[in-house]
Amino acid sequence: MHMLDDTSGRRAAVAPTLAVGLALAIALAGCPASPPPAASKRSRGAGAARAELALVNGRIFTARSDSELVAALAIGNGRVLAVGSRAAIAAHIGAGTRVVDLGGRFVAPGFHDAHMHLQSAGDALARLDLSGLRSLDDVLAKVRAAVAKRPAGAWIVGRGWDQTLWKGWHPAQKDARWPTRADLDRVAPRHPVALARIDGHVLWLNSAALARAGISAKSADPSGGTIVREGKSRQPSGILEEKATALVRIGEGGGVAAARQALLRALQRARRRGVTSVCELGSSLDALLALEREGKLTARVTLWTSLGSDLSAATARRAKLAAHAQARARAGGAALVRLGALKGFVDGTLGSRTAALLEPYADKPGSRGTLRQPPGVLEAQVLAASRAGFQIALHAIGDRAVRRALDTYAKLAPAARARLRHRVEHVQVIAPADVPRFAKLSVIASLQPCHLSTDQRWVEKRLGAARAAERGYRWRALASAGARIALGTDWPVEPVDPLRNLFAAITRRRVETPAVVGWHAEQALAFGQALRAYSAGSAYATHVEARRGTLAPGMDADLVVFDRDLWSAVAKSPRALLDARVSATLLAGKVVYGKLGR
Repeated sequence: MHMLDDTSGRRAAVAPTLAVGLALAIALAGCPASPPPAASKRSRGAGAARAELALVNGRIFTARSDSELVAALAIGNGRVLAVGSRAAIAAHIGAGTRVVDLGGRFVAPGFHDAHMHLQSAGDALARLDLSGLRSLDDVLAKVRAAVAKRPAGAWIVGRGWDQTLWKGWHPAQKDARWPTRADLDRVAPRHPVALARIDGHVLWLNSAALARAGISAKSADPSGGTIVREGKSRQPSGILEEKATALVRIGEGGGVAAARQALLRALQRARRRGVTSVCELGSSLDALLALEREGKLTARVTLWTSLGSDLSAATARRAKLAAHAQARARAGGAALVRLGALKGFVDGTLGSRTAALLEPYADKPGSRGTLRQPPGVLEAQVLAASRAGFQIALHAIGDRAVRRALDTYAKLAPAARARLRHRVEHVQVIAPADVPRFAKLSVIASLQPCHLSTDQRWVEKRLGAARAAERGYRWRALASAGARIALGTDWPVEPVDPLRNLFAAITRRRVETPAVVGWHAEQALAFGQALRAYSAGSAYATHVEARRGTLAPGMDADLVVFDRDLWSAVAKSPRALLDARVSATLLAGKVVYGKLGR
């Protein structure tokens, strides 16, 4: 028999059969975790449960509202025992309690990154980092240096290039030219080179890599993807867009051991930033479970799996959903790993001009972007998965894609939508008429404010100033219309830096510029509102709000301690977010990074 423990701490035996596994997944998928145990009589008076740790004299944000601050918190057995004044937690303090005087420092629930790619981020940390480079020559110099260290024929792999940063690369507004294989061939004639764009939706290859992948003038574009060509010759230019990137299989070592190392690198970075929970796509379930067994998993991971593009046939859909059910059963005994949503893609990205727009791009008038699924396929996928009880998370950046995602969800029964809490990821461009539909359809808006820090350099070129103002990054409008909001970073597309992300959320300003007024600042979130979306909001979007996301009695003691009274500092200047540092990160009441004392 296998044991299943879906975050509530209650275990149920399940037979290791496909039918039972699927039924169990249907019963559990998308359902909220059971509520925390009610405070016992002992915790309200004499004989109250003794705390292992008490934090006092602090500024502790509970996230039960946008503004509640308390001075003290008691923790025992991995849970919050009490919050409030020093007197309110006094009954829990005994001879064995460690009492830490925070000296007025700020504490918040641990950051719950609602959208990232943990293993991919760990891989990126070990590959060529091309982010922030300001010219094509800078990128080629990094590739040249890597070539010098590796034997001929070995892959050179990198990520992070962004042609919108390259000086002089787009001298004319409507110039949409990509770099080419010839650029890379100059510095790497005998090494296959594969460089992912910062958004991960475009791959840049040299001639050797194209040959390894078998991509030629005769290769057909896959549905939902494009092999960019060179004029009349139709030879591949070296750029693959969207689903065409799947044509390339990088010849590197893999398996659980490599995944484990990538995850360790990513987890180290995440805990230093105060991240205690993540929703993520692409990691190895076996590697995550191994790290938990070893006591090295320092974040709670809700692992998404791909909705896939192979669900157009009923038999394929059934097989795919059965595989997801089996994976959930395998993760059932884990305390820190759970299987969550099925992730699908509606479109691409604005930076690549593959986000699907209702009207043509201002700087590429012949294009409205790319829809990655043919008509009817996305709807069939979502309907089948929803009927099987799975939460769905759809990547949708352009307003045409967001509308298609909402239209698809609208075809589902209202009770199922409310129970499963389907999501739209990114929502960077949205038509005004679609803003109130999130609340009406019980759909989560999963946002990454840090994207605007990058995108505002060129978003008006993509959309035109008037359309960008009306439809771009409408965070306040969504919140005001009653949408449930969750925040994340999309790491490694953006850094896993919650404080930088919060700065973008409350100012809509670029980190690099001293501007006082942000880009359409009327759409900014308030600090408490953004903090709550980053904890309680993400927990709700993940169906775990009964166990984490707030600092309240019975909740998991996942929290982050900062080096200052951040609440007061931000009220004076939002740039305090960029200067602050994490003093300690706690998972289930245990320090996994830093130290509590000064």
